[in-house]
Amino acid sequence: MTDINLIRDYIKRINQVVDYVEANIDKDIKLQDLAEIACFSQYHFHRIFNMLMKETPKDFLRRIRVERAALMLKSTEQSMGDIAFYCGFSSQATFSRAFKDRFRVSPSEWKKGERQRLLSISNSKECKTESKNEQTLKNSKLYFEYVNKFLSNYRIGKTEMKVSIQNFDEMQVAYVANHEGYNEEKIGIAWEKVCAWAGPKGLLNQATNYIGIGFDDPKVTSPDKCRYYACVTVPKGTEVSGEVGLYKISAGRYAIYRVEVYGNEIEGSYIEFGAWLTANGYEPADSPSLEIYHTTACDHPEGKFDMSICIQVK
Repeated sequence: MTDINLIRDYIKRINQVVDYVEANIDKDIKLQDLAEIACFSQYHFHRIFNMLMKETPKDFLRRIRVERAALMLKSTEQSMGDIAFYCGFSSQATFSRAFKDRFRVSPSEWKKGERQRLLSISNSKECKTESKNEQTLKNSKLYFEYVNKFLSNYRIGKTEMKVSIQNFDEMQVAYVANHEGYNEEKIGIAWEKVCAWAGPKGLLNQATNYIGIGFDDPKVTSPDKCRYYACVTVPKGTEVSGEVGLYKISAGRYAIYRVEVYGNEIEGSYIEFGAWLTANGYEPADSPSLEIYHTTACDHPEGKFDMSICIQVK
C-alpha cells in the first residue's frame, strides 16, 4: 500500500471511531473498544489517533462528553443528573468536576448564563446588531467562500419557506471530514475531495442535496477542534472508500431557518436562530445542526448565500 493510500486508510478508520463516539456517548466506552473499531492494536491506535486528531483518544472522549453536556444544559430542561448520565459520566459529582475543569464554571452557572443570554437576544429590538457583534471566529467571513468555490457549479436552487417546522426522512450522505476547526481552507479541501469523488460516479445531479454538518458550537468547543462534514446525499447501497465515509442523518422533526446572507453573517444567523427557538418554546434534540445549501454567492444577484440552517427539535 502506498503512503498516500495508507494515510487515507488511517483517516477512514479514525473517522469510524469518531462516528462511533458521537452515536454512543452515553455508553461505557473503553480504549480497547475504540482500537477494535479502528482495527489497530491499542498502542498503534493511540499513536495514530493522536497524530491525526491532535489529541489523545482519552482527551477526545472527555472533551466530547463535556461539550455535549454544555450544549444540552443551554438548550434542554433535563436535570443535571440526567445530562451527566446521558453524556457517559459515572456520577453527577464526576460530571461537575470535569465540567468545571473545562469551562471554569459549574454546570448550573453555565446553564443560567446561557439561558439569560439567549433570552436577552430574543427580547432585544437590536437582535441583529447584537448578533453581529458576537461573531468571534477569525475565519467566519471566509467560511462560505470555500463552500461557494466548490459547489457553485453543482447546486440547483429549491424553494422553501424561510421559517418552518418539517419532518425529514432519514438521509444517507457520503462525506469527507474536517476535524481541524471551521477553517476556510480545510473546509474547502473537504468539499473539493467529496465533489471530486462523487462527480465521476454520476452522484451529483438535480436530486442531490449538498449538506454541511457542524458537530460543534465554537462558543463551546475550541475553534481549532470544531468538526465539519462536507456531505452529498447518495442512494442506499453506495460504496465508499478511503477518506470518503457514509453517515446517516436521522429522521425527525426539524426547525428550518432559511436565510440569504453574506459569509460573515452566518454566525449571527445561528445566534438569532437559537434565540428564536428558545423564545418559541422549541427544544433542540441531541443531534448536530445541518446546513443545506440551495445556491451559492456566484448565482445570487447580491452575492449572498441562500441556505437553510436545520436543527432537529423534540
